[in-house]
Amino acid sequence: MPRNASGTYTLPSGNPVVAGTTIEATWANTTLDDVANELTNSLSRTGAGGMLAPFRLADGTVGAPGIAFLNETSSGLYRPSASNVSMAVSGVNSMTWSNANVVVPSAIQFNTSNCVITGLPTPTAPTAAATKGYVDAALSAIITSSTRQTYTATASQTTFSINYNVGAIDVYRNGAKQVNGTDFTATNGTSVVFTSGLPAGDVVDMVAYGAVAGSTSVQVISTNTAAVNNCLYVMTASLTLTLPATPAVGDTIRISNLSGTTTCVVGRNGSNIQALAEDLTIDSLNAAITLTYANASLGWVFA
Repeated sequence: MPRNASGTYTLPSGNPVVAGTTIEATWANTTLDDVANELTNSLSRTGAGGMLAPFRLADGTVGAPGIAFLNETSSGLYRPSASNVSMAVSGVNSMTWSNANVVVPSAIQFNTSNCVITGLPTPTAPTAAATKGYVDAALSAIITSSTRQTYTATASQTTFSINYNVGAIDVYRNGAKQVNGTDFTATNGTSVVFTSGLPAGDVVDMVAYGAVAGSTSVQVISTNTAAVNNCLYVMTASLTLTLPATPAVGDTIRISNLSGTTTCVVGRNGSNIQALAEDLTIDSLNAAITLTYANASLGWVFA
């Protein structure tokens, strides 16, 4: 008779026989045929034949996988939980497959040579991988702009005019790069002031770098927030957006009111807005506003 659902084999009826029983074809052949059939249905250790139905394994553990190696019993595949299959190497989880993803433990590293991954889709999430073509296209869209001014100093001259974004200027004196905050200061966006007067005839070369095209960052906000230069703020609740305390000429803040209210406030933080010493209340639904800092008198103006 065949094995039961648990794989247990039972001899045919009339077995086992007792001592002194005469061997008769009626029972002996039936028993031998049954044993031969079950041996045929058993998996050969030498690989003869193959499985005719799914091969089911014990779940196993990381230290004793359900399928392992004769000479390394702690390496192989095991099932740690529902819908997960893991690989153990010397008793350590090296990788887990689920019905949603593949997880490699943080302590495990890929060490490959000339490895190429193809078929990646266009990334939509911040943590998604990207193809070389996608990155090349993104980089080609980045354009930097610069303004250059060259002066020949008069005796004891300290101040030189140039429009710039604070923190985005290089200054050279007779070809030697100067140190911001030590050799000169550049804090107002319109002039560079040397710490000491220069001798007549010194050549001052200044390069001011503009903003990088396409580099505007985006923040979706629902609470009071301190704004930073060159950022788009998408308001999703009634709140106060506070402008930078020490803006430079050309600084830009962009605002989109998706709060569903007409009570969002732009705090001036000491600077004028549209030449007025007043905070700005965004009293229009779905308003889109761009504020650019013009100067101390006008402050932030609509652009």
